[in-house]
Amino acid sequence: MCWTRLVRSLTVVLLAMAATASGQPGDTPVDADSCYRSAWELQKQAEESKSPEDSRTYFNKAIEQCDATTKIRPDFFRAHALAAHCLNRLAQLNTTRQQHRESIQAARNRFEIAARCTDVNPALFREWAGMLISELGSYEESRDRLALLRDAKRALESGLNLKGFSGEHARLERDLGFCLLLMGQNVSDTTEKRSLYEEAIRRFGSAAQVDTVANTAQLSARWGIALVEYAKLTNDRKILHQAVERLETALQQDAQNLEARYNLVCAYALLERPENAMRHLRMCLDNDDAKHTYYNLAVKDPDLLFLRHTREYNDLIAEKYSPTAAPDVKPRISE
Repeated sequence: MCWTRLVRSLTVVLLAMAATASGQPGDTPVDADSCYRSAWELQKQAEESKSPEDSRTYFNKAIEQCDATTKIRPDFFRAHALAAHCLNRLAQLNTTRQQHRESIQAARNRFEIAARCTDVNPALFREWAGMLISELGSYEESRDRLALLRDAKRALESGLNLKGFSGEHARLERDLGFCLLLMGQNVSDTTEKRSLYEEAIRRFGSAAQVDTVANTAQLSARWGIALVEYAKLTNDRKILHQAVERLETALQQDAQNLEARYNLVCAYALLERPENAMRHLRMCLDNDDAKHTYYNLAVKDPDLLFLRHTREYNDLIAEKYSPTAAPDVKPRISE
């Protein structure tokens, strides 16, 4: 009996030591699933918090729990993916550029690890690419933006290599089309531009084969913009008419989409249809933002050259003129 009690006492001590070493309370099961659930709950608290400081704290704690999870089960895809997500969200809360970029780099590293796990889900590659594309505004140089876009393209193509998941596959095709469109706008070689726009249009067409993706304003707008860009390179009026159809569809699905509306202005102007172009241009300028984005575009964009010879255009520009309008032209597509 004394020996049995001694063995039991030693077992209790060893279990307590193991719990302490793992950072878990003595009565909490030390396993990957429970650690992951804890990380998930912390991430939810971070997302729901109204305080940026509290959100940062919860995201950091969630990342710590993900790390604890992957120490127990190194190939745990969901834990690596959640850590990448939290690092990405943490980057948006960081107050300095250095902190922001460090968090983004850490997220990229974690996405890389998650992508090598055996049960990887294609949705991971969309979030990974989306994070990279969202970083474009942080870089002024085209070469830096292209580097991000090429990494995003590789991520999306890796997701497309996974089998099954038809709906997710279509969303990957759609996002790859957008990535290719942005690449086309950031390269200077005409032949390369044309190739990128052609591939973007093909990807949008492929994505549209799936109903859950086809009937969305996002797909219609980006597809239409790609067609406008391609038509300008090829001087193809037939393609411009196709662009008009896509952009009109986008506005039927979302009348507040000013990007689609402005590109429709460009398409109508290039087709020398001033009434249609002016109707949409007025709506863009009536709903312009505080930075006068569409006003600045309208006064400099070579696509609107035909309109500048009309009284309607000059009257509208004079009506909307503001001395606070910035002189620089903003990107045509939101990133």
